[in-house]
Amino acid sequence: MIDEKKLVKALKSAAKAGYNLFVTEGKAPLLYLFTPDWLLRLPMRELPRAVLALIVEHTGRIPEPGDCSAVYADGEQAILPEPAQEEIARRETGDVLDPVRCVPLRWGPRVLYQSAGSLRVWSVMPGALTLIAEDAERKFAEILGGDRMLWRSDDTELIVPCYRADETAPDGVRAIWAALESVKLSNEE
Repeated sequence: MIDEKKLVKALKSAAKAGYNLFVTEGKAPLLYLFTPDWLLRLPMRELPRAVLALIVEHTGRIPEPGDCSAVYADGEQAILPEPAQEEIARRETGDVLDPVRCVPLRWGPRVLYQSAGSLRVWSVMPGALTLIAEDAERKFAEILGGDRMLWRSDDTELIVPCYRADETAPDGVRAIWAALESVKLSNEE
């Protein structure tokens, strides 16, 4: 599901400001990598070699179960696991509201997704979508908690913030959003 080269590029870019790394404990540890713009969960056993090599380059070591750190291009800083676990739980927790499908329209740079049932429309910034491999299914996602979009495959998850115009949006944006949500935006089933 994840494009190894694009993830390496995203981690190199994120390392300038720092990204977080957390490894769960247990027989099948999961690696969480996250920035303010995305959260990626994948099994340690499936960690692509190039990604592992970059993490080792940044930290000087292979991540182990229980590790929790802020990773920078020139090293890492251990952080308390509880705040990281709370942030992961906050992002992963929430009702799955709607399955959505990518539509062939854009809102400025944002990629639009629409629910087939309710016709509600959400948008995401395209940067995090590049982490999904070209041959994987980017067209379909799920809305999580109303403010996050989720793509998943087996034990791998990508979660990114999404936007939907609400009562706090400017009148013009709400009017356009209402128009978008009044019609089916894609002919694909």
